[in-house]
Amino acid sequence: MSALAEILGSKIPAGEDSAARDAGFVWTTLPRHGRRPARFLGRALLRADNRAEASAGNISPIWSDIEIYEVYAGGYVTSVRHFRGSDDRTCYQNAWLAEDGAAVIAALRTHDIDTAAPSVPLPVNPAPSCGRWNAFVGAIFGAGATL
Repeated sequence: MSALAEILGSKIPAGEDSAARDAGFVWTTLPRHGRRPARFLGRALLRADNRAEASAGNISPIWSDIEIYEVYAGGYVTSVRHFRGSDDRTCYQNAWLAEDGAAVIAALRTHDIDTAAPSVPLPVNPAPSCGRWNAFVGAIFGAGATL
């Protein structure tokens, strides 16, 4: 499996698999557009999306999902997916390793949603996607929060 996926984080020392499982860490594989899937030994810490806001017609034309995992060997994996509001099909997905919480928040705050999902047709006179993305990240972490 490791040849088919990119391992994020350090290798687990021999004999620590059961200790990791006992602490709630499991092997997780996340898809990424244009790259091999990301695979890591981690546990979910946070998941948030703005689908309800998109369904209510308050944002358009995409909605987003953020997942953050703690990695057993240290650090965090952040997963970002964007979906087309019209049919909920994935138009962007990526996952990356961050050293600490501050790096997770910094990467999310600098994520360029317009570049990430360029194939989604924009409505006439759209509100800037980056503003909606920043509001979404701000709702999760606070307007100017860093860790």
